Amino acid sequence: MSESNSPADGIRTGALLGFDAVDSEITFKSSDGRLFKLHKKHLEVGAGGFPPSEFSQEPDEVVPLPESSETLEVLFQYLYPARHPLLLKLEDAISFGVLASVAEAAEKYQVYMAMDVYMKAMGAKLHDHPCEILIYAEKHGYTTLLDQAAILLLDAPFKETMGKLPIHLSIPWAMYHAAWTQFQIAICHNRFRQQTYQNQNDNQILMELTSKVSLVAAGRVNFSKIWWDTGMKQRADAIGTFSHFI
Repeated sequence: MSESNSPADGIRTGALLGFDAVDSEITFKSSDGRLFKLHKKHLEVGAGGFPPSEFSQEPDEVVPLPESSETLEVLFQYLYPARHPLLLKLEDAISFGVLASVAEAAEKYQVYMAMDVYMKAMGAKLHDHPCEILIYAEKHGYTTLLDQAAILLLDAPFKETMGKLPIHLSIPWAMYHAAWTQFQIAICHNRFRQQTYQNQNDNQILMELTSKVSLVAAGRVNFSKIWWDTGMKQRADAIGTFSHFI
């Protein structure tokens, strides 16, 4: 039997579940009014943020949630022993807004099967949404993703980034951005001992490094293309990653 190539097939398996079982014990209501009827046993096993003991067992009890039905439909699939949405299909089938919303909800409600999947799905969108992913990664302790997003965000307009960041990240970001910007300026006034690679133009390498702050910051991870002046290399190492500024 061949698999369907439709991205929706990997996302809307919840429609097959229905979330309307007559023997369900808990009913959730999305922000746009859709009802989701779930079984307590799946909440107990699959999530840490939905303590079943805190919910009334009254059959007519409805628990309102702030998330949309589109978000909850995807999220709740990870509570049931069924085939879950595929990571590659996630990137194609839903917008970044929904992806980010599900990722946030997975962390909020501790839906274990979804947390890692959506962290990786967010990482796949790193180049398109570095600021949003930096905020998400910092909030939930994904340090590697946080530092990767910070490097890319160095090239964004400083004022624009500061307007998006939560207050507690504003000063760390200002310090981090200033450190790498100053280092980039220093590159232009410093002489390098260069290691020549076959078919590789050292001048082009230097030009690229001084064209974007992110390339300078990323370069500290791999100095194989250029023999840096010892003092400059030590200065770059001393700046470190964004997570060290928080």
